This record gives sequence, structure tokens and C-alpha cells, in this order.
Amino acid sequence: MRLVFERGSEQRPKGHALMYFRDPDDQRILATYVVIPPIAIDFGKYLPPMFAGQGMAANLAQASSIVPLPPVPEAVPAVSGLEVLASQRDDDLVYAGEASAGQVEQLITYTSEAAQLYFHMYQDFARTFPETPSPSEPERIAGPSAEELTFVLMGERERLAELSKLAGVLRYALDGNDQRLVQETQEQMRLLAKHLPAKYWPERILESAGAPGAAAAQLSELYLERCYKLLEEDYSAVAQLDERINQAIGG
Repeated sequence: MRLVFERGSEQRPKGHALMYFRDPDDQRILATYVVIPPIAIDFGKYLPPMFAGQGMAANLAQASSIVPLPPVPEAVPAVSGLEVLASQRDDDLVYAGEASAGQVEQLITYTSEAAQLYFHMYQDFARTFPETPSPSEPERIAGPSAEELTFVLMGERERLAELSKLAGVLRYALDGNDQRLVQETQEQMRLLAKHLPAKYWPERILESAGAPGAAAAQLSELYLERCYKLLEEDYSAVAQLDERINQAIGG
């Protein structure tokens, strides 16, 4: 396959291109838009932990390097319209050869191959970019973990459900004297607590769930029950639970 740059240069690809094929059956123009993200995307950070180890992150990372949109080129009225768009948007305009709209699988394959070729051309050009100095260690800012991003993307009810689950795991770890699991679960709960409003008293839940004994376990359950009543805006039930909590603390 050979890419013909009708606008732009194969020695200096812009990283974004209108790319088109010509259908040999009816001379229709089939176009797509290829984008190479200027910033690397680590999709593993955005996947729930249960999927992160299944190769999905690697597949998404590879797919994110080149993004033809749409993945199956669509018919457009004429090349002249693409020329205007490319000029106004300062895109490359690339002719990728002939492909039949009636052979969808082949069209997808050709589009993927053309996008890959454009990507490699861009990579070759990018190697000539001036090197940017790396920040010194104190200036490096660690991004959020995959686990924290999962909590961020959850709704409030989902966060409470996760908090309840973790509280149960913590009680189980305490009863079994599994210190490693206790520490890991407490870290997860602290991370989750950062994304819960203060009205749910997450710090109190952390404290009671991590304390040994039946009284602490009962207090933890009361706190969690109170969370759900707050979520449902059942304030009379919240008031009753507050009384029971005060009695449990004072008892």
C-alpha cells in the first residue's frame, strides 16, 4: 500500500489526516479521519482492576495509537469537499488507493493498514522533534491510580456499596488476624473515603470497621445503614440512627 499526500508531506505528517479511498465499482469517495494522539494514553488506568490483567489494557493502548474515525470510511460527495476541509482545518489529505464499499471486511483491513502506515510515517517524523528535558524527581507528579479512577467514575450509591463491601472484608480480615489484608483493605477504604461527602462520616466508618470487637462491628453497621438513609433522604430514619449511634458510643 502507498499513501499519496495530496495535502501535507509524508516526510512531515501532521498527525491528523483526512484519508480517502476510491470505490472502483462506482467511483464513490470513501473517507475517514485518522488521529494520532499527541499524548500517550495509558488505558490501564481507566479499567477496573478485574479487567486490567486480561490483556485488555494492552489492546486498548495499541488501538489508541491510531484512531480512524469512523473505522469504516463513509461515502462523501467529492474530493473537493475534503480539500476544503483539510485546508480549513490544516489537516493532511491522503489518498490511500481503491477499496470497495461492498466488501466491508476488506475495507476495514485497508483502513487499518493505511492508518498504521500513516502512524509509522508520523513516528519517523516525531523522532526529529527536539528533546524536552525531563523534570527533576521532586517535580514529578504521580497520576491517580487505576483504583482511584475506578472510584471517581462510580456513582454515589456504587461508592457506598463498595464501602460496605470493603468494611465487610476488613471485619473478616480482623477476625482472621490477616494483617496484610487488613492493611490493604484500610488503604482502599481511605482512598474511597476521599470521594465521599463528609455527611456520610467516612472517617468514623473507617475507625469503627478497623476496630476489634462486636461493639465496633455493630457501630460500623449503624454508620453504613445511616449512609443509605442519607442517600435516600430518609431524614427521620437518619435521626433515629443518630440516636442509636450515640447510645452505642456512650454505652
